[in-house]
Amino acid sequence: MKKASFFLVLIFAMSLVSCAKKNTEVPMEEAPVVQKDQGPKIDYDLSGMNYNMLSSITFDMLIDPEKYTDKTIKMSGQFYSEVHEGKRYFSVIVWDATRCCPAGMDFIPPASLIYPEDFPEQEQTITVTGKLKLNQDDSIDFDAQTMEF
Repeated sequence: MKKASFFLVLIFAMSLVSCAKKNTEVPMEEAPVVQKDQGPKIDYDLSGMNYNMLSSITFDMLIDPEKYTDKTIKMSGQFYSEVHEGKRYFSVIVWDATRCCPAGMDFIPPASLIYPEDFPEQEQTITVTGKLKLNQDDSIDFDAQTMEF
């Protein structure tokens, strides 16, 4: 019984010592700040969002385009391009977990790029940064400034 009491007292004493606050602050040296060219200021970075968040934001862009007009958007997903009624469309798409429902948007690439030479392969991961423009017919265009793939 004495041994058990002794060990309980010893454990209690050790817990008090281990919980004592120690002043272990180490002064931090200030690291030099290196500024890189960050490119355009991003107003809405959708590039790290999952499908649910991305689909919510892109839906909000459709119902409230004025909120996003002239804002810089960054978005990552899979690249798709197709011709519909004689016009080529470019898209960045994110799929849900079951790959049944896409979310994303069409974009207008920089005029200096030539398809297909300057574009990724279909379904390759791409990051597009650009501005949303509201057209006179209340549709929106996503004018790409940069494409990374």
